[in-house]
Amino acid sequence: MCREERVPSVNMPDIHHRKSGIWFVDTDDLEAYWKRRAERFQCKPLTEVEKAYMAGFLDGEGCFTAFITKRRCKNKTRIYEYTSILYFIQILVVEEEPIRWLKEVTGQGYLFQRKRREKRYQDLWGWRVSNAPACEVIEQIFPYLKIKRRQAEIFLALRDRIASMKDHRKGKTNDSPMPREEWIERQKLIDEIHHLNKPNGRVLRKEFSVEAT
Repeated sequence: MCREERVPSVNMPDIHHRKSGIWFVDTDDLEAYWKRRAERFQCKPLTEVEKAYMAGFLDGEGCFTAFITKRRCKNKTRIYEYTSILYFIQILVVEEEPIRWLKEVTGQGYLFQRKRREKRYQDLWGWRVSNAPACEVIEQIFPYLKIKRRQAEIFLALRDRIASMKDHRKGKTNDSPMPREEWIERQKLIDEIHHLNKPNGRVLRKEFSVEAT
């Protein structure tokens, strides 16, 4: 990092400094900066043993969850509501060690602890990884998945649909609406995950479900 005008630099408005409110990145170092930024979503390379162990762990204790939600966003002129999709892998277990291992070997996701209100139950440790980083993990362990294999396929399909629509929407404003047909296709995949997780359970968030169209 450098101060402005001391060496050739580029203003990076999305990086904030505690004192000046902004950082400047050396021009010569800019390529390395973008490389690090791009790699933040990449899962660390796993050994075959780690892949097999993690796949078995996810098959037994993991949960693949996806849903469509509405969020509110504020810009300089107005407040608007937009629809977004979230899909994540989560594991909750009593032991802390395997959860920390998952975070360490993948370099992705975050850890949390869920406290139980009743003393007769134990606290749980959890690891969650969402969206693109979750798919990075899936791609490495996919050959070893058995029980949750279809859920993993749906995650990759959701990622591909989102990526294809980003190209489709280039040049449009951030709050421009997504075609309803696209949301319906995504909801079909999400509904399938819900049915796989709970075959006799209800489908959640049915706004874009086939039944509601």
